[in-house]
Amino acid sequence: NYANCKSYNADFDGDEMNVYIPQKTSSSIELKYLMNVTNMALSPISGNPVIGLVQDNLLAIYKMTKDDFFIDRDMFINILSSVERWNGKLFAPSILYPNELWSGKQFLKYILPNDFYFYGKNGSDEDVIIINGNLLSGYLDNNVVGDSDNSIFKTLWLYYSSEIYINVFYDLQKITNEYLYYYTHTISLDDFIIDDSIHIEISNELKKDYIDLNIIRL
Repeated sequence: NYANCKSYNADFDGDEMNVYIPQKTSSSIELKYLMNVTNMALSPISGNPVIGLVQDNLLAIYKMTKDDFFIDRDMFINILSSVERWNGKLFAPSILYPNELWSGKQFLKYILPNDFYFYGKNGSDEDVIIINGNLLSGYLDNNVVGDSDNSIFKTLWLYYSSEIYINVFYDLQKITNEYLYYYTHTISLDDFIIDDSIHIEISNELKKDYIDLNIIRL
């Protein structure tokens, strides 16, 4: 799982992984408990989560929890079916008339503990409020489901358990993967091209820095 890369300080520039096979029972126990990824989900240095949604999954959860995202019953169940812990129970939709529609926020109710409370801020400084597992306000982004100190994962670790933390993480990953199967996200070369106004802004900043540097030298 590429979300574990940060735990190993790994990336995709040619890193090498080595596998060691324990020879003694004591070594096996140490590896099972002390080096298990589930038990190493928080950084021993900062105390912040090192496992959170990244890349495509992060983009998907952001789009799914926006206020304008609604889907019908069939699509909601298709996405929700990716969660193995789902018991088949379906809560009432957000909109009843003229068509029954479920919001992307409602997925959290099937994944988070029933007594889960959370208050935080997303990247837009918008309030993110979760009460009894229900996402009532705000969309989710890296501040909330990433590896930040404000993440729901740190709350899950501190007040529940590392196992629940990892279960919630995997379930979020599953529903976002399923979402991307139906709602793809693509970019084109145009998205990498900087328009003239940005070039001018960069040039002005460089000129300003050059002037400031000359003043310091004087």
